Amino acid sequence: AELRTLEFEQGMVLEREDRIKRVEGNILDVNQIMRELGALVHQQGDAIDTIENNIENVHGNAELGAQELVKASNYQSKFRRKICILLVIAVIVLIILTIILVTKLS
Repeated sequence: AELRTLEFEQGMVLEREDRIKRVEGNILDVNQIMRELGALVHQQGDAIDTIENNIENVHGNAELGAQELVKASNYQSKFRRKICILLVIAVIVLIILTIILVTKLS
């Protein structure tokens, strides 16, 4: 009877050790998963920082682009005005030359 009790207790101890080893293995697996998850979070944090910086750069570049478009529009308007003034001056000069030629020929 004592032998059976000892064998039973020894079996229980072995079973307990086996369960403890499984729990330890599971804990190690969870630890590895947590490390990998931490590394992924760190990498994604860097990626998010990069994306945020790119968004800020795009915003700044868009503002600069809008300012350049306004400048270009102003330059184009001034250029058109100058062309119109030159055309008016050319027409006036042609009229004056025509008047001079008509008066000399008459």
